[in-house]
Parts: sequence; C-alpha cells; structure tokens
Amino acid sequence: MNLKTKMMAGLVLAAMAAACSPSPAPESPEASQPAQDAYAPPPEVVLPPPAPMQAAAVPAAASGSMVVYACDDGSGLTVTYDKYSALVKLPTGSTMLSRAESGSSSGNEAYLGEEMSLYRNGDLVELSAAGKSRTCTKHPGNS
Repeated sequence: MNLKTKMMAGLVLAAMAAACSPSPAPESPEASQPAQDAYAPPPEVVLPPPAPMQAAAVPAAASGSMVVYACDDGSGLTVTYDKYSALVKLPTGSTMLSRAESGSSSGNEAYLGEEMSLYRNGDLVELSAAGKSRTCTKHPGNS
C-alpha cells in the first residue's frame, strides 16, 4: 500500500470512529430534566351503555303467514307469524314477540314481549300494549 492509500484509510477509520462515538452531555442540566408537571393521568374512559339485544333473525316464514287485522277501535295491524315468533306491525313501528309455549295450546297462541302481548284464537287476536287492550279480527281480504 502506498502512503496516499494509507492516509485515506486512516481518515476513513477516524471518521467512522467519530460517527460511532457517544454524543456529548447536554450543556444545560435543565435540558435533561423532565418537566415536573408533565405527568397527567390518562383520561377516564366512559363507555356507552350496551345496546339492547336485537331479536335473532327468524327463518323465512311460510307463505300465507302474514295476516292483516281490523281492530274494534278502528285501527289495524299486520302480524307475520312463524313457528317461534310473531312480528307485529303497527303504524307506530314493529315489535317482535316470542311464542310462549306454556300459554299456547291447540287453537290458541300466546306471543309475549317486554311491553306488548298478543293472544290469537282462530281469526281473533287480542293485543295488549301500554296498559290498553284491543280486539282485532282477521281482515276479510286475507286467505
């Protein structure tokens, strides 16, 4: 190796050693001190209340299971029946009611929900909601 190459290699090694050396200490002691009021507890996490459970999807109802009723108070309702439930459709909204096995017997069926109940006997139903009951008859246009 010639002298020029040796000098270049020495300079490269010196530069590499300088680049890998630890950084000097800070000049001001304040720079290395954390702020005294820097810690703040994390904000309290407030979770919303759980959403009410939705009724499970029911299997497709058999053809002809939707019945329209005319009620004694002049209102009407539509009920879609299946093996385990009844979907009651009113002008104010729809409610899924579960079939009560103990309250259902041959020719009579009971469907219960939290705020509504429906009792079916042939072409007649009695709907109870909000402390009021109404009797409804199957609309003549139903099959």
